[in-house]
Amino acid sequence: MGLYGHGGEYAQFSITGKQVELQDAYHVLLKPGLGMMVTFADKTVFGGEGANLLENHAKWELDYWQSHADRAEAVTRRDLSGAREDLRVTEIKLHRSDGAQMDIFVIALASKEGVFVLAVSPGSSETDTVVREIASSFTLVRRTLTAEEIATVSKAAKGAAKE
Repeated sequence: MGLYGHGGEYAQFSITGKQVELQDAYHVLLKPGLGMMVTFADKTVFGGEGANLLENHAKWELDYWQSHADRAEAVTRRDLSGAREDLRVTEIKLHRSDGAQMDIFVIALASKEGVFVLAVSPGSSETDTVVREIASSFTLVRRTLTAEEIATVSKAAKGAAKE
């Protein structure tokens, strides 16, 4: 179980697998060669409001990557996010002029103040199952994350790491 708080809300998500390793508060190694970054994007940074919140965030992410790669393109992956209106999965394909390519799956969950984001990379068609599982567990809790909840999850994670 992962938790990430911001203001009076927090996001929770589940990750399964014997190879999962917490690297630090923001990075998780899902398995060798596949990582995930956890962050929050404040809507004041990307101009998100109402129904366009997730769309504006996706455009902001793509704009960022277009300024850092030779070419970047994005595809909304409804097959991975399901019919949820509060969640969007975007696959961003990055290209370099030497032919190298990398995919990033951005799982975005709408909240009152912005978007909770899980970025999984490097992506491939084999990553779809992992992204779908994480996205289906990604939920918003509209209250402050308590110290007790953090301690419980931390204790469980440490116990799982020993197994």
